Amino acid sequence: MNKQKLIITIVAAIGALSIFLPWVSLQLSTTITANGAHVEGWIGFILYIIPIAYCVFAGNREKSLQTKKDKMMVAIPALIALIVGGVGGYGSAFNSAVLSAPRNDPVAHQMKGMADLRAASSLQFGFYLFIAAGLIVAILAFVIKAKNESKTKSE
Repeated sequence: MNKQKLIITIVAAIGALSIFLPWVSLQLSTTITANGAHVEGWIGFILYIIPIAYCVFAGNREKSLQTKKDKMMVAIPALIALIVGGVGGYGSAFNSAVLSAPRNDPVAHQMKGMADLRAASSLQFGFYLFIAAGLIVAILAFVIKAKNESKTKSE
């Protein structure tokens, strides 16, 4: 497999699998974590599968992404996953953490509203991996080129 397609496939797989890692932690009397496996996370998972499938099954695996269509078929789903996961995924994971908090938690009863709960929450590495994978896949689609490609353009 071409180096560009291999790296894109690996990074997109990391992005897809990051929905199962912690996205949000909520510090109450105990720490509650929630992952990205909610509606937006699953949409992102499917969107990360598109670049993987395109790199593995479409065209010649030994050639880099050469046409604008090839690059867009990889970059656009990754950027949509980035937006969907970044905007909606955090909210869903946060709501899941809040809903899974024990009803009789003494710290939660002292909080006055959603703003206090948001202040007690923090983003975790699964969320950051999900976002970074979207950016990296989109950038790699346009940056890495085959050695013979860069030579022919410079001559």
